[in-house]
Amino acid sequence: MVQGAVVLMLALETVADIRSRKVSVIRLAVFTVLGIALNVIKAYQPIWSMLSGMAIGLLVIFFAKVSREGIGYGDGVLFIASGAFLGFNDNLRLLLFSLIFAAVTGGICLLMRRKNIKSEMPFIPFVLGAYLVTSIVEVIL
Repeated sequence: MVQGAVVLMLALETVADIRSRKVSVIRLAVFTVLGIALNVIKAYQPIWSMLSGMAIGLLVIFFAKVSREGIGYGDGVLFIASGAFLGFNDNLRLLLFSLIFAAVTGGICLLMRRKNIKSEMPFIPFVLGAYLVTSIVEVIL
């Protein structure tokens, strides 16, 4: 159930990020509440892990502020919501792999001269891709 909710959240926000470069804070707030509720009901992770996982999103928001939105505030809100579902370790892994996927894709686009160093790319599709890849690898292993 948790994985399904995370995939649904990331898929909805991927579409929004690609179409409008914006995410729905209201929809993400609903998913955050759902993640907290699932964790309280099912107790599948310690509360401290959930809270520290959500704190990763706050850290992303801090970096959005410092970098003048080099990464967007919406991305931070997304990581708050995913932290409610995933906890600290899995949310940190999700952020790391998302950044790696985005960097590799950006590098390829630069080499192919499709983008320049100032070009922007929607980030949430990389988050969805990272989540799907890590989930598949986890199932295989």
